[in-house]
Amino acid sequence: MPEASAPGGTLAEVIRRVHGGGRYVDPALAADALTAPECPLTPRELDVLRPAELATPVSEVSHCTSLSIGSVRNHLSAAVSTLKVANRAEAFRTTTRSPAGSGA
Repeated sequence: MPEASAPGGTLAEVIRRVHGGGRYVDPALAADALTAPECPLTPRELDVLRPAELATPVSEVSHCTSLSIGSVRNHLSAAVSTLKVANRAEAFRTTTRSPAGSGA
């Protein structure tokens, strides 16, 4: 959305545009997205890392992702190694802090 300090006319124009089926993309947000580094993790590593966010047991992540327990451990290990962090909790925090991690 436009900044709170934007003139009322600008806000009204954006509302009319969106109401009419158009889109509005904040220029600063678009610039951040275009300049964000690409996520180094594979889509599968991200799929496994998301449900493994805190202390979720590997068996539960395995069930959620329909992967074997060994595959889940391999993907988590690869994510930790790729991100050069100490554990999966740090890997999860790294990917959620980074705009690139949220999309891949």
